[in-house]
Amino acid sequence: MKTDKSNVYIFIVFPLLLGFGASFLFYKDNDKVLNVLTLFLSIFIPIFINLLATLISFVMNKIVTRHNRERVPLIKETFYNICYLIPISLLMLLLSLFMNLTLGKSEHLTVDWKMIHFSITYHRLFYTIIGTFFFGGILHIMLNLLMITKRIFKLFDKEIDLLTNGIVQNEPEQDDAPRPTDANALQDEE
Repeated sequence: MKTDKSNVYIFIVFPLLLGFGASFLFYKDNDKVLNVLTLFLSIFIPIFINLLATLISFVMNKIVTRHNRERVPLIKETFYNICYLIPISLLMLLLSLFMNLTLGKSEHLTVDWKMIHFSITYHRLFYTIIGTFFFGGILHIMLNLLMITKRIFKLFDKEIDLLTNGIVQNEPEQDDAPRPTDANALQDEE
């Protein structure tokens, strides 16, 4: 797959910057925000798996009859994106567990260097680091969801156009050609 420089900014740099800001913004309301986002992840992980199964069944049912050259790369990239989101979502669940830890709330890290003096708890430092990746990862998942939605729309829009027009593009007309059979159908159902 090709990597565009703007995609690196949109899908990696932008989510990490917003994740860093969100880790400061949501520090006081940590429990409420984490509960909502963990619920979001626990709902979407099975949806990703279900979407993957749906895409595979769609491809397997249509592979012989309708896929033309422009749709195969789109199906492949959509498949890769969904497969990518499942472990990323599981990683975000794991990071949410780490964000609930209360280690180091009373211990401070103090920096006294020339004219710079500040003190921060180890918990706040740990939360900021993990929170940057967690909130950035959530935004990354949302951006990938939008991309998958766009690709699936393109796939099914083209499928609907083919069905409504009754035209199968890029395939020669063959009335006597053997038709693929449904391996799951009963004897007289084909």
